[in-house]
Amino acid sequence: MKNLMKTAGEIAEKMKEKGYEYFNIKRGATGTDFKTALGSYLHYAGFNKAEPVFPIYAGSGVAATSPDNPYTWATFRIVEDVKNGLRIDAMGISMYECHDGALRASLELKIKSPDDIPSRQKAAKLIEDKWEMKSRENQKKPNTSIKVKPLRPKGRKI
Repeated sequence: MKNLMKTAGEIAEKMKEKGYEYFNIKRGATGTDFKTALGSYLHYAGFNKAEPVFPIYAGSGVAATSPDNPYTWATFRIVEDVKNGLRIDAMGISMYECHDGALRASLELKIKSPDDIPSRQKAAKLIEDKWEMKSRENQKKPNTSIKVKPLRPKGRKI
């Protein structure tokens, strides 16, 4: 457990350097930094006499929301590592229309070390670029409407 919390502290420092501050972990565990959120998750697991379930998904907000701007969320996939205790395996960045809105674009990044994690600003730029590219591709597609046969009522004429 000491090795796990030591690794969590190291990951928390890297996350703070990259600009990720508030974390939400499944089953309601939250924290102002990665280590606090993970500690909260482990506390809930111990309180319920259950082992932590890996992989653990920790989410953090990337871009601020407003009615005219999209909502961007980063999700970190944390797995057990025999040598270090914990390791961030992958990072997903998702852009939504608004909070609890439809998904606009998503991006999956493989993470080999904490140095591979992009900063909050870089993550926002990556997903915005993907959205722009997707938007341009959609504009190039021809806009063909589907032709529908008119409905004729079935049954007897009176």
